[in-house]
Amino acid sequence: MPLTTPRKFVSSAVEHYSEKELVHLIVTCSVTSLVQRFVAIAQPELEDSVSAFLQQHNLETNTLNLRYPLPKARVAQLASC
Repeated sequence: MPLTTPRKFVSSAVEHYSEKELVHLIVTCSVTSLVQRFVAIAQPELEDSVSAFLQQHNLETNTLNLRYPLPKARVAQLASC
């Protein structure tokens, strides 16, 4: 069943991007969504080079901290429960 989106929600994107660019955007968003779901469920180990890059650039790897940012003191308090 094809996804039907009301035109009012996509009209600005349709006006701004070509048909080919819209397809690329939709495919990219779809694949990204699938990857996010896979990682959330499977929680694969990060490769050493990926871990090193994230640490070097001080990037968060805990997805809960990214999605629900809390002050560090509150996170420590919740973790000790």
